[in-house]
Amino acid sequence: MSFNFEIDTIAGKTRLGKLRLGDKEFSTPHWSIIQTERKRLIRGLNLIDYSIPPIDMLEMVFDYKNQEDLEILLSDNLLKEKLRSKIIRESKKNSANIFQLRSSSNIRLSSDNLNELIKIQADSECLSVITIPDPIVGESGIIWESIMDSALINANNYIDTEIAHTFMPTVSLNQPKKFVKRKISWLLLKKVPAIGLRAVGAFNARLRLATDIINKSKNNIWVHLFDLNKKYLQISQMHLSPLAGVDTISIKKGYARRRFIQNSTDRGEFPEPEGIPLDADIESEDIPQPPTQPKDLFEGRALGFLSESEQISNFGHELNCRCPICREAHFSADELITLLSQQDRKSLLQVHEFFAFPNELSNIQKAIHNNDIEDYYESKSLINLNRTKIFQRYPLK
Repeated sequence: MSFNFEIDTIAGKTRLGKLRLGDKEFSTPHWSIIQTERKRLIRGLNLIDYSIPPIDMLEMVFDYKNQEDLEILLSDNLLKEKLRSKIIRESKKNSANIFQLRSSSNIRLSSDNLNELIKIQADSECLSVITIPDPIVGESGIIWESIMDSALINANNYIDTEIAHTFMPTVSLNQPKKFVKRKISWLLLKKVPAIGLRAVGAFNARLRLATDIINKSKNNIWVHLFDLNKKYLQISQMHLSPLAGVDTISIKKGYARRRFIQNSTDRGEFPEPEGIPLDADIESEDIPQPPTQPKDLFEGRALGFLSESEQISNFGHELNCRCPICREAHFSADELITLLSQQDRKSLLQVHEFFAFPNELSNIQKAIHNNDIEDYYESKSLINLNRTKIFQRYPLK
């Protein structure tokens, strides 16, 4: 078993790197798919009779509501065994597997709590990374450092015995900047191999602060961003995160609303790039609306999400997308609306995102390698957005 992360090229704050987790090795920036989205992806691929491609990084998430739920979990051996079994069941042999414990509320984790969570992950013997949650959100200092220090030592023992490839302490970004700064700086002093950042609340300013501190250290530290929402100020977070120096991302929810075609003159094999005319609708997961409503469209030639009228006005009736959904007509507009369930429509959309996101991240990698990152971002259209305002927050240099 092995772990290695090296930064090959830096352009502005964007970083082109190589990440190795056991037998898996890939370039960064990179995308990690969440297990629930993988299930939806498989359903969508089955609808169009398309084989599932390899998945480099797979993230499993366990949600709990509050402190009481977590205490019950960690004090009940049967519940802990169920969680361990869930991790084993949902992990995949050919993927780099990551686990995340996620809560919608801020909770406090004792040293015993963290060590129990680490043990559950280690006992599964199928994770590439042992993650360590932020034990106290909204505080830092001696107590936080003592709890985290014990967890780091414990996690590192499992790495030494080759239970996992590496460990990743996490810092939630929904706390005052002074706490984010102190926690990141302390973790750097501990020379951790990776840092996870949770994209909670209005996190963008704190994300930039955290990655600035990490980049100034000039260490090869892998930075992973958990729970990324799809867009910020109408801009794709997939495009913004690399500008902050993030290496890998996982998207929590929030689908770009998208249209699919009724007929196509060319049904060539993926991935030959050709635009496809728009015809039918698919709903988003988090904003349920009738299919007849105007939809926001994911468009690779822009940094934002476009309405139907903006798409047609700026790019005509074709989308420059390589995914099998956009290239091949499988369902008419009426079928998408009347015959397919909402779950099926979401599944088809997941197929689109599974191919479209990595393709765009690959373009970002090439731009960093060729020192063309400024030209890459400048070439993207910003419809109804203030370019100066955006790139003041996420500078290209």
